[in-house]
Amino acid sequence: MKGWRNKTKYGLQCFFDVLARSLGLNMLPRYLWFEVTDRCNSKCRYCNIWRKTKHRTPLTVGRLRGLFSSRLFRNIQYILNSGGEPTVRKDLVELLLMEHEVFPNATIQLSTNGLRKDKVLEAVNVLSSNGVVLSVGVSLDSLSESNDNLRGVPGAREKVIDLLESLQPLQEQGKVKVTVGITFTNKNEVDLENTIRYVRGLGFQPLLNWYNTSGFYDNFESEVSCGKSIELLKKYFPDSAYRDHWIKSLRTGDYRFNCWALRSFFVLKCDGTASTCLSHYDWEFGNMACNEPSYVWEDQPSNVVRAKVAKCEGCCNNWGVGWSFQTEGYKRFKNYVRRKIFGSKDCIRS
Repeated sequence: MKGWRNKTKYGLQCFFDVLARSLGLNMLPRYLWFEVTDRCNSKCRYCNIWRKTKHRTPLTVGRLRGLFSSRLFRNIQYILNSGGEPTVRKDLVELLLMEHEVFPNATIQLSTNGLRKDKVLEAVNVLSSNGVVLSVGVSLDSLSESNDNLRGVPGAREKVIDLLESLQPLQEQGKVKVTVGITFTNKNEVDLENTIRYVRGLGFQPLLNWYNTSGFYDNFESEVSCGKSIELLKKYFPDSAYRDHWIKSLRTGDYRFNCWALRSFFVLKCDGTASTCLSHYDWEFGNMACNEPSYVWEDQPSNVVRAKVAKCEGCCNNWGVGWSFQTEGYKRFKNYVRRKIFGSKDCIRS
């Protein structure tokens, strides 16, 4: 009975969200991608964040507490803490604890390259002792030497494997929920099967990430490109509306979808600057540390950016597409009905 109540509640939420959008009304965001810091300790070949010479000054935990206490954030359900590399921020644990205090019912996720095992384990253990099950996303592109080549850090693979094997018993104890992100590129397609088998062997969920070429990563001239094997996507990516979109985009070259950026989600940079997404990281619409967040969300510059989003060429960013489909509901419902009628096309689990 509880399951049906939740489904009914979700269905009504989707209906009213779509209705509000059709009437031109703004909604409060439910999902937030937060840039903990713009500094990074990797030197990835497909990302040039680490080459930055000018860095934003991150807001203190105290200022972030005040910002997050605004009514704009009262419906937040999910915070994805990313960067840069979050573990290079000294007060990371304090920050994560503050997020849980302000958003006690939200999922708190930490996205990391896995190079600082001590910081990740500290965050997991401290939050667990405070009754919080932290979601941790760890990057691992390959089990071969190509991982260190892609990440630009000698020994990165061993450090990530060490972290994952340390997280395994903690997940079994219910202290953490781990996913392993594999950026799907032309450089690691041949290693994909072994990497996924290893991740699943640890009891973790592998997640294929679309290779995003954008101003955020400053990687327009990289020799790395997105993986294009539809067969690999079908084989190793769970049957979902997101996978359908990714495959359709590879087949047709059309990446467009009904994006909910600046409606159900947005990007908050470490200094309080609000932006659209990673594909259009420069589409800023104000600073929420300098002005009341609700005012920034509803002011004219944000509406200008919303109009640009409506004409966007689209993408396959996993959280951007995923949060949009989660908000709208239609794509997920369509995929659910198809699986019920024609059977599941889930990927291989072994």
